[in-house]
Amino acid sequence: MSRHTVNFFWMGDDFQFLNRLTILSHLNVGHKVAVWLHGNPPNSKYWISDIPEIIVRDANKIINVNRFLGKIARGLKKKRYRVVSALWRFTFLFKFGGLYCDTDAIAIKEFPHQEWIIASDREDYFSIGVIKCPARHAALNYCMRNWSAKWGNVWVFTDAMRIYNLGLTNPIEAFYPITCLQHNVYNNRYKTSIMLRAGEIPDSYSIHYYGNRTQGLNIDQEMIDKYPESVIYKLSKHTFKEYSYTNKES
Repeated sequence: MSRHTVNFFWMGDDFQFLNRLTILSHLNVGHKVAVWLHGNPPNSKYWISDIPEIIVRDANKIINVNRFLGKIARGLKKKRYRVVSALWRFTFLFKFGGLYCDTDAIAIKEFPHQEWIIASDREDYFSIGVIKCPARHAALNYCMRNWSAKWGNVWVFTDAMRIYNLGLTNPIEAFYPITCLQHNVYNNRYKTSIMLRAGEIPDSYSIHYYGNRTQGLNIDQEMIDKYPESVIYKLSKHTFKEYSYTNKES
């Protein structure tokens, strides 16, 4: 059975240690990886240019990113990445199908080989951080046509899934074992929910660590090393060790 190719979208310089580890985690479970980049490569020591297994492609071959950046509603400039990346993923998935993941969806094991992956961390909507679908499906065309330059594209995707009688393909815990609402509980315990221990999550394919909530926490290998029982520690030590940032510096 052929391996999944996981497609990521990236723009900007704020490429962090956890983004690097996320991408490496997908390689580690056997996925191929394509990073679709808008603009120049990030001015970040963690950028993945030293990893030959990763294909970097031009995101503007899918949509003219700058054109849509200009449509972002005033007051949402700090969220422009999330808003434009929603349109990018809808367009990509409509044109080509396949698997899209956010750069904060850490892979724990190879994703299931099924035509659709529709996942969520709540029962009232469908999340857009992990999506797999066939090309040219009307539901993704709906998402492209109804994309919002304001925040709310999760609800656009949710509407599309319901209009076309599509639903969750896997239990909530399969891709989002720690929900956004549970995040604060773990924040109080570990400073961040990514320090979960193996016994605290079910048998999942991925962990979504909600990157917008980890910004400013200065999470790096030194911090992760303080939690040797955590899932993230094990990933950081065993995920393509030759490409860990610690080795990169030496």
